[in-house]
Amino acid sequence: MTYGTLNSRADRLARQLSALGVGPDIPVGLHLDPGFDMIIGLLGVLKAGGAYLPLVPGTAPDRLAYIVDQARVPHILSQANLPSGVATGGAQVHVLEQLLAKVAAGKTPTRTVRPDQLAYI
Repeated sequence: MTYGTLNSRADRLARQLSALGVGPDIPVGLHLDPGFDMIIGLLGVLKAGGAYLPLVPGTAPDRLAYIVDQARVPHILSQANLPSGVATGGAQVHVLEQLLAKVAAGKTPTRTVRPDQLAYI
């Protein structure tokens, strides 16, 4: 994957996340296998101004549910090949590939972020 492709996908994801209400101090769970999808997710969340919360696939579902509930995560990014039993409360699970398919390439959303805002949990 080239840097340009990685950046373009992260920008597309950031626009989708911004449309979902992700912004400063809003945590987004990343339930993704290590690889390009994880990097795209991480950069997309940061470009939207949100904070990312890594959720390791293979962790016991009860443990993941506890983490999501305690962090008050409204959105979780996952992959189609992973189990979807992660969401608790009002958290919505979004398949990364589907979010990327919904939007064409474009500019990164602009957000004003401050040093005292969350970047990750």
